[in-house]
Amino acid sequence: MADPSQQKKDKYLETLVKQGIAFEEDMRRKLNILDKFVQDQADAYAYQKQQDKEAQEQKIMPMDVSKFTPRKKKYWGDKQDEIMQEYAGGQQSTVNAEDNSGDYYPSPHDDG
Repeated sequence: MADPSQQKKDKYLETLVKQGIAFEEDMRRKLNILDKFVQDQADAYAYQKQQDKEAQEQKIMPMDVSKFTPRKKKYWGDKQDEIMQEYAGGQQSTVNAEDNSGDYYPSPHDDG
């Protein structure tokens, strides 16, 4: 005949094992939910980054250069190429947007 104290210990250990298994399953489920959330956030960030890049390209490319002088047309054509290369390479522009806003464009000094 089994010892009653041993039966109590066995029952207690069995309960602990069941609780441990339930806890492990719960943690695994929570981890899966967290992984899905993180992946969704990463996907949303990548999508937003792509949208921002496309919006910037759309902003840069449709500039109407038909009324520009030849020198200004050449400058802005080169500048568009340079900006597109920077965005394609993932680099940040070193040009301060406030300094280059409006109709201003740098031109060489005429010495003659």
